[in-house]
Amino acid sequence: MFARSIYPSVYGMNALLLLLAAALGAAPARAVDPLDGPCINEVGLLCSGLSRPATLRCLREQEDSATADCRHALDALSEREGGAPQPSSPAAAEAELSPARDARIVGVFGSVFMRLAGRPFDEFVAVSSGTPLADGDEIRAGTDGTADISFEGKTLVSISSKTELSVTSLQRAGTELNVLIGSISAKVQKLAEGEAFRVRTPAVVAAVRGTELIVTQDSVDGPGRVGVVDEGRVEVESGGQLVILGPRQETSAIGGRPPVTPRPLATLRVRADAFAALRTRADDAERHWRRLSRRLLREARASAAALPTVPVSEVPGLSHPPPAPSKPARPAPPRGKPSPPRKDPPPAGAPDRR
Repeated sequence: MFARSIYPSVYGMNALLLLLAAALGAAPARAVDPLDGPCINEVGLLCSGLSRPATLRCLREQEDSATADCRHALDALSEREGGAPQPSSPAAAEAELSPARDARIVGVFGSVFMRLAGRPFDEFVAVSSGTPLADGDEIRAGTDGTADISFEGKTLVSISSKTELSVTSLQRAGTELNVLIGSISAKVQKLAEGEAFRVRTPAVVAAVRGTELIVTQDSVDGPGRVGVVDEGRVEVESGGQLVILGPRQETSAIGGRPPVTPRPLATLRVRADAFAALRTRADDAERHWRRLSRRLLREARASAAALPTVPVSEVPGLSHPPPAPSKPARPAPPRGKPSPPRKDPPPAGAPDRR
């Protein structure tokens, strides 16, 4: 009974597969493919009623573990009928990436808080791993907190404790992070032509082409320091002057003055010597990175926005200090009959006018 009842559904599925193949101009024998099953489901649920090029674009935008197989099957059908297949290799996929980088929190340790872009300055939530970032986000790490940000599994930025960082831009042509106070360490993969990656502090701007670097800002009006660890070069600008750092070099600047001449690592040497742990985390992030569809990124973002807010008094940071206490009011005069004014005695030798 069970076997008899399943045959019509199998027959119906094969018929749908044949119809799909006919619509795409493929040979019926090839259309019955294990990869085409999820394709029918995804087209019907996510990308129905579209032309073939629009369907392929839709599937790429919604790509996950299921739709990737579907897209590869449709690419094969397109290639057999003489059309140009859509990119499916990792190298080709890079060419179709969006103008903005996909940046996500991939590790959280201790107390780390985040203010999502557009929220009031005092509405923070606890950071959780997997949260996507957007332009305007602000991250604050407490005295016991650190966090790692991965940019598409290729660049890792580690936020140290007692650090306040904001995301100025995630655009490939001008990615920029702003470290108001604290320090970060980063392993930045070599950038493609037309891409840029900068780290800004109140004192300096570091432009990176692909390197291992450390950036610190001890106080809002204090010196900013930049150091290169074992590879790459960094351009550091302050006060309209530019210096270039090579491996195992550092510089600093303060108050809009030009950076000091590059010198061997000294102030940042301890941090540089501990860089091996960050390299290990960067390798782990690259191995475990998975591209997410825009829909999944939006859902993860919405989940972060739905988290309960943390009282601003529990959030570290110096950019929004608590308001200064108001001056105490002057005491009100005592109630009752006022005392008569005091009369001083006349000076000696003055005539008596009584």
